[in-house]
Amino acid sequence: MDAWVDGDLAGEFERQLDDLLAELHSDWVEPELPPRYASNESFRRYHRRNGKRWQLACVLRERPDLAAALAGRVLAAVVCDEHVAANRQLIEPMVTAVGRRRVQEYLISVVTSGSLPQRVCAVRAWYWSQAVLVYESPEALARRQPTTVSQGHNDDVVDLRAWYRACHSLGRPEPGLTSVRWVESVRPVAGRIESPPSSSASALPRATR
Repeated sequence: MDAWVDGDLAGEFERQLDDLLAELHSDWVEPELPPRYASNESFRRYHRRNGKRWQLACVLRERPDLAAALAGRVLAAVVCDEHVAANRQLIEPMVTAVGRRRVQEYLISVVTSGSLPQRVCAVRAWYWSQAVLVYESPEALARRQPTTVSQGHNDDVVDLRAWYRACHSLGRPEPGLTSVRWVESVRPVAGRIESPPSSSASALPRATR
């Protein structure tokens, strides 16, 4: 199957990108494609979404103040982004703008209460929201001694990681299980997971079906 086949949320994701770019007065112009691609409407839609995502990400990186002001809307778009790699383009500037904790709290809220396609996107987005432990040398890695700064970033959200893992423990995927089937296996009991306690939990809108 072609990689650019539209997913369940493709139309909604592009609509949200359009709304955000309009809010930021950042018009996107579709470039001319080679004939072999220009005649493929599915690829053109895929290409449009990639271009608009990248343009929005550039604005958010350059203007973290705007990213913070639009945090709820950008994160709502993130959980409609079905691209498993390019989705990081919007996640990373949001971590910079509003902090890793607020981003992860939002993703947890979607994993526990969003629609099935949104939950799949949130699971994928979590990967890029995680803190990365940095080691200054191979010896430090062998001793499991990350830098103080990276350890601090990791420690700041260790409680949220526990909440996220609790969601997973309700229905761990079997070998070869796709993301959609995995989330479906969690769905019947996921409602028992409550939102993680945090003073910033109410600062962003929760996902709705």
